[in-house]
Amino acid sequence: MTFICSAAGHGKQIVYAVVVAGCMMIEGLFMTWPNVVVDLIINANASSVSEGANNLPPSHIQEEFLLTDYEAGWLASLPTLSSIPFILLSGIFINLVGLKGSTMLGLVLAIVSWLMMGLTPSITALFIGRAISGAAYAFIVTVSQPLVSELVSPKTRGVAASLPKFFSNLASLEINVANIFLPWHLTTTLCAAPFFLLLLSILFVPESPYWLVKKGRENAAISALKSVYPPDDIEVQFQEVKQCVTLKSKKPGVREQPEARAKGSFMNNSGFYISDTPNATPKQLQACYADGDHLRLLWVQRQ
Repeated sequence: MTFICSAAGHGKQIVYAVVVAGCMMIEGLFMTWPNVVVDLIINANASSVSEGANNLPPSHIQEEFLLTDYEAGWLASLPTLSSIPFILLSGIFINLVGLKGSTMLGLVLAIVSWLMMGLTPSITALFIGRAISGAAYAFIVTVSQPLVSELVSPKTRGVAASLPKFFSNLASLEINVANIFLPWHLTTTLCAAPFFLLLLSILFVPESPYWLVKKGRENAAISALKSVYPPDDIEVQFQEVKQCVTLKSKKPGVREQPEARAKGSFMNNSGFYISDTPNATPKQLQACYADGDHLRLLWVQRQ
């Protein structure tokens, strides 16, 4: 029975990791789209002036848009530029609505951007859609990897960590293949389809238990852990989450007195003293540190 519960728990973890990592398709799509579609627009425009080496037939694209190389360059780079302020703002949103909430916001923005670009009536709307896709990317890329790591166990984390980049590359392949058979308008519009499915799927993904504990919602954190881990592991995992959040929330630069240190305190390999509670054991702290949360501990005062 324990083995069955454990297998079911790992199965859920993989499903949650696939859903969250799938959101990183936004990276592959918005990076590959200009290489495929913008070149098609420019070449189609060129074909209306002269029959070049490509011998591209005139199409509806040149009737709708007349993109110069300069405008095409801005269209390609716009998401990268627009993502800069939103990457900075994403930290505020994560603190307010959580990692899952920030991911959902990014998915909504991704859907809006691709529909606006695919169904756009003007070049202005095309540029606005590209800018919105940069904002979507900023919210998703900031939280996808941390959320994947916090929803899976160390045994599953190695596989889960590779999923975001896998889906990013898969999306690049998808848009290249689709553009061979479909006009650019339809190719662009269909880019919104995966994000509709992901938005529905992520409703069933639990919020980060670390964020929930940080916000004082311990019952919700336990419920999130129950949806990921087998029943026998819930208490251990919950205590480890609380331990990590406690270490992170401690003020930087505060050095404990030697006599106040826990009996089981120790120095890790990086030279950081990571014991800060009387009831903590070296095993718990080591598990916390090795559980993919080392970035949470880098501020701890060096001894």
